[in-house]
Amino acid sequence: MTVLGFDLSFCSKNFLDFKEAKSHNPSSWIIDVFAKDGNILLGRIKWYAHWRQYAFYPEEKTVFEKTCLADIQELCRRLNVIQRAGIKPQMKLQAKQNGEM
Repeated sequence: MTVLGFDLSFCSKNFLDFKEAKSHNPSSWIIDVFAKDGNILLGRIKWYAHWRQYAFYPEEKTVFEKTCLADIQELCRRLNVIQRAGIKPQMKLQAKQNGEM
């Protein structure tokens, strides 16, 4: 997955797939985290205002090992960089409508 030139598919080769949620907040990204095996929703990465950063919201009764947690942590880090750069989802939509993507 690429978000305005930032490659976010760095870890999709392992056990997880990250997909931009179809319904998202215009001021922050929402990323669904799926298991590659069975395409099961494991949780969601979204903005947590109290901490002013992205956080992972796991689905109930999900268990993660260190490789998956490291991949989720790296995606949160990259999304925080994007957020601090001032890049918002509505900018992506505007670029797409203008034919820039």
